Amino acid sequence: LTFNTNTHFGQFSYHSDLQISETEIDENEDWISTQSAVFKFNQRDRFTPFFNWSQNGENYQFYKGGVVLGDSLTLMSANLAYMNTPQIEFLFSKIFRNAYIQLERKILDDYTDNSHNYILNSLIIGAQKNRFYFQIGPNVATVKGYSYNLYFGGFGYRGDVVMLNMEGKFYNSTWPLSRALSSDLIINLPYFERYTPFVSIEYNYYSQQDSLIEGVYPANKFINIEFGGMIENVHRLNIEFGVNLETFKVSYHYMNILGENGRFIENYERIPLHKYLKVEWKFRN
Repeated sequence: LTFNTNTHFGQFSYHSDLQISETEIDENEDWISTQSAVFKFNQRDRFTPFFNWSQNGENYQFYKGGVVLGDSLTLMSANLAYMNTPQIEFLFSKIFRNAYIQLERKILDDYTDNSHNYILNSLIIGAQKNRFYFQIGPNVATVKGYSYNLYFGGFGYRGDVVMLNMEGKFYNSTWPLSRALSSDLIINLPYFERYTPFVSIEYNYYSQQDSLIEGVYPANKFINIEFGGMIENVHRLNIEFGVNLETFKVSYHYMNILGENGRFIENYERIPLHKYLKVEWKFRN
């Protein structure tokens, strides 16, 4: 259920949802309910004050209030957030002629355990020219004195015929995942009047630690899962080909061609080689 309205002072939005889910991570998961409300005051001299409140089914509440300042090239925001403890969040982003930079500090809640708050500090630097682009950036997540470092990098090319994206994420030694590499290649053939054939190839690689350091992780439901039987290296290859029409997209998929289970933990994410036909109806509006 979503409700939006404009008032004399600003915009108000309310959202509420209810779902039930049964997963292998938590077999006893019950009904999950969440609700949130956001009020954005009218802009004054490029300042836009806002207030945000959210609550889940366990009466876990999150409050956030602050201001946003900026235009299409420069954006800054700062706010005071309360999630178990008060924290400061901020965001600064700047777009130059062919480059951009973004610096951010924000709170991430742990879905499996609301008593832990992760503080994510990230820096992203990127540039693009002549349809080529690249991004680099370190990220540091902290929780209860522990730090998890992530280094991110990516590059690619976005053209009318060929689109190529490659990225890598490298974690420090205290995290079960060591590195993750992903790439996708899309080739379009826009040489026909009524349809455009295409082929898409996606490859993912995961490298996981073969041993874990006990006592490093704050206790929560996810970390308490048995990490035995981890596969050190996982390769995942998917291929899709088909045609794009004006109002339809018809494609055939080969998923996990290499046939690897690719599970991070025992008895989880067993995905065999499978094939299927997919038809998508694209609305004109």
